[in-house]
Amino acid sequence: MKTAAIIASLTRKESRQFEQSVLLRNKRTSLKKLYQCLRKQQDTSKEMDFAKNFGNKYNSKKDHLFRNELRLLNKELEAFLVQIQWEKEQHTQPHQLDFLLLKAYLERGQYELFES
Repeated sequence: MKTAAIIASLTRKESRQFEQSVLLRNKRTSLKKLYQCLRKQQDTSKEMDFAKNFGNKYNSKKDHLFRNELRLLNKELEAFLVQIQWEKEQHTQPHQLDFLLLKAYLERGQYELFES
């Protein structure tokens, strides 16, 4: 499972940071439950995860609920990884930040700022 693999790749610091910055501000408690479940046991079955997350026995008719939660959690995890990578890139390649700033000036029509 892609989401479980991403969670397993997080360091302890990144995991805490994800919990504090993303999960605490997210209103969906089911995302928090699913994250905790996948973080503790990465070799679980869909049926077990569904039961822990929704409190009901797995039903193939309600599989779309579980897949939606996985998709949303995966989207949050990927955005978090991109943010971490972006922060690392800013420290190692500060000229890219300057390039993006100049590009933003051009797109907004701020030619005086671009030239200075």
